[in-house]
Amino acid sequence: MCEYEGCGRKEHKGGEGYCIFHCDKRDFAEKEIKKFEKEFWGYFEERNLTEWSQESSPPGELDFRGFRFPTDFSFEGIEFKKAVDFRRAVFIGGACFKSAIFSSKVHFLGAGFEGRTTFENAEFKGKAEFAGTKFIEGSVSFKEANFEEANFTLSKFFNCTANCTETKFKGKANFGLAQFNGDVLFFKAEFNSKANFEGAKFIDCKADFRSARFCDSAKFVGDCFPSSASFYHSVFEQPKKVEFESMDLSNVSFLHCHGIENFRFVDENWNIKYGRNAVYDEIKLDKSKDKNYRLVEEVYRKLRLNYERNLRFSEAGDFYIGEMEMRRKNARVKNKIEYALIIFYNLASHYGESYLRPLYWMFGITFLFALGYAEFNSLNPFNFELGDIFRFLGYFGISMSVFFQMPPEYLPYTFAITLERLLGALFVALFVLALRRKFKKGGE
Repeated sequence: MCEYEGCGRKEHKGGEGYCIFHCDKRDFAEKEIKKFEKEFWGYFEERNLTEWSQESSPPGELDFRGFRFPTDFSFEGIEFKKAVDFRRAVFIGGACFKSAIFSSKVHFLGAGFEGRTTFENAEFKGKAEFAGTKFIEGSVSFKEANFEEANFTLSKFFNCTANCTETKFKGKANFGLAQFNGDVLFFKAEFNSKANFEGAKFIDCKADFRSARFCDSAKFVGDCFPSSASFYHSVFEQPKKVEFESMDLSNVSFLHCHGIENFRFVDENWNIKYGRNAVYDEIKLDKSKDKNYRLVEEVYRKLRLNYERNLRFSEAGDFYIGEMEMRRKNARVKNKIEYALIIFYNLASHYGESYLRPLYWMFGITFLFALGYAEFNSLNPFNFELGDIFRFLGYFGISMSVFFQMPPEYLPYTFAITLERLLGALFVALFVLALRRKFKKGGE
């Protein structure tokens, strides 16, 4: 009798205590494989019934627990009319479930797929349990598959690419604590209910969510994307239900991502550039030949609005600087005048983020004009004679009064005085605007 728990079938010759369904088939001859297929499909047809005679008892679920399938075993186009149990099953060399229909619940808990596996166009009408499933080497494809509800908790993809292009998850999609060690494609995937990636890890691989659509909540928690991820053109229809928590976002692209201005970011890390937070798209842009600064400016603008709304003004200021930097670089290419004005705004007050810069400029301008007034009156303030120093301080006071629009009445309206008054009005305005911005943001 087969030693597999609850089996009770006849031991297969050379099966080392197991029946033909549960024994290892790595060294199976073609004759033995044909025998397996004959017995398996006979068992399948017997159990895969929705109608039965009054004399017979209704068959239970399709029980394939612990079955070990030979290389490239195919269920292509097969309809599973009842609940299916593939728990701890092993598919040597992969398997084909292309266009298969699962009419009820299906269990793949703890199952192992070793090689190329496909569920393309498969339809899961009941809950699909892939918790703890292992996909080893090769690839697995769920392209254009339809899930009523999917659970991939603790599933592992070892050196295995996963293709979920245009896959539809009608109910909850749970990838909590899943581990991916090969490129993952969720291109144009559709999540109609809750999407959970809490604790999931995409290790040494690209996580591609381009043009994916999230219709309900989405949760990304933990160090999910240590390599890289892209949400290019992704759509989050309920962005206030989207969370990125305890994550390193230094390798994540949000270009053209819809809804990021309302995401919830908690304990996240970005790139650091010149002492400020910077998004991955700007870092990548520095190395790219395609300099589309407007797209990155849009990302910064949305993030700034997000952080300002959540009263995180320090980070919001960083993103505002990033936004202005992208505008400056874009202007350098298209509009020289705008570029010059933005450069001046940066030098004068760091895009309105620094009230100290205008103060430095005020002191420098008044000092230089004081030197000019002293030179005009044949005074050398650098000979360090006490009398000349006091006279220079007098000219410095005159320069200050001119700068702050209170020139002495006896001074003629020369070009220098007019210029200093104009500069004074400009830098006082920049100082007031920067100070107002600080107070508005809480004075941090």
